[in-house]
Amino acid sequence: MNQLPTITPENLSFPILPGAWPSVGHYPGAAWDTPKVLREAQALGPLVWINLSGWGLIVCHPDGFELLKGKTLSIAPMVRNSGDLVADSVLSVDGAEHRRMRGSMNRPFTPEGLSGEGAAKRMAELVEARSKGMAESTRFNALNELRDLALDIIFGVLGVPDADLPWWREKYQRTLLTSFPIAKSVPFSPAWFARRASAEIGQRLQEEAARAQAEGSPGLLAALAHGRDEHGKGLNAQELVANVRILGLAGHETTASILTWSLAYLSLDDALWDRLVVEANAAGHIPQAPADLKKHPIAEAIFRESLRLNTPLPVMMREIVVPAEVAGVTLPAGTPVRLPLWLWNRDPDRYPEPERYNPDRWLGRDRKPDPVEMSPFGGGAHFCLGYHLAILEGVQLLTAMAQRAQGRRLRLVKGALPAERFFPLIQPQGKDTEMVWERA
Repeated sequence: MNQLPTITPENLSFPILPGAWPSVGHYPGAAWDTPKVLREAQALGPLVWINLSGWGLIVCHPDGFELLKGKTLSIAPMVRNSGDLVADSVLSVDGAEHRRMRGSMNRPFTPEGLSGEGAAKRMAELVEARSKGMAESTRFNALNELRDLALDIIFGVLGVPDADLPWWREKYQRTLLTSFPIAKSVPFSPAWFARRASAEIGQRLQEEAARAQAEGSPGLLAALAHGRDEHGKGLNAQELVANVRILGLAGHETTASILTWSLAYLSLDDALWDRLVVEANAAGHIPQAPADLKKHPIAEAIFRESLRLNTPLPVMMREIVVPAEVAGVTLPAGTPVRLPLWLWNRDPDRYPEPERYNPDRWLGRDRKPDPVEMSPFGGGAHFCLGYHLAILEGVQLLTAMAQRAQGRRLRLVKGALPAERFFPLIQPQGKDTEMVWERA
């Protein structure tokens, strides 16, 4: 990566969000209440300095998304702040190296690839089994169940047999501590535990990758091992492990969180639940491939609306590499920016009554969601590789739960939406996601 000039509040004059702590900046406030910090920044103007793992210019203006769509941004700040977690993966490089990695990995995650590799069908089998277990339980913890389902799906489609889910869940949750802003090199600090967990995951995945290559076993792991870009270049062994590790992390905590929110909203809205049940029964079976999603618009709308309001990653870190205009101001190369997806997903000009949960805003359209509406999955070159997999998984689970309702409705034990936790991702509090079935 080219060395760019260091741009800070001292040499680029914009409002500075008050309340930063020594060493850790605004991180404690954001970990306690991310929306409050973002709203305070937004009240100061379209461009405001904020210290989240280092100073960055938070782009409160909705037009800031245009930055993600072009070639004006580098992922360098993520590498500096989470190097141990993203090293050797597509989240650690830009430009030609990124195109090589991405090009060799793309095909298995396209709609055609998910169908052709048998991943979509395997996902459906795992969803059916997990939804059956939840439907037969008098009481279950939705977040725990869906975390296990998401991990089961990841390892199922990768072709990793008999995965030890509790072990993987614990290690992945520890890796998230790499975002903790202090004591990165001190033994027994959060970041120290994160690095150890990441290394242990890497070792396990290295063994699985070697097995998949030696045996020629089916699944996405073998497909990624043999994938090539348009120039015939693929991933080396280290890159393969690094990218699969990231896929596992990104694909289980985030999807499990959004599915838990989806069930929580459904548990409080009888009319929406009934509409989902009617759609699920009319389809006859859960979608077996991305092409089947057109039969499940309500399920997809529920998933998308839950994602809009409860985006797990509220802020993205990037760096401007060529001068770019935002909110009428030209920002120089080297400017670190923080892109507040949480704010953009509540833009009242795009989403009327933005705080209201309303899946109908996604229905009856003659177009697909545009890039801004898909911003929870990123944008531009670093758009989420697992986008199609996540949408399919969400629709499969919601449809399966509705089909198994048999005249019943889900209810949250506490009777209200779960409280939110904001570190290291925005997630529902697990203790608030206990659910029961009751007769409709």
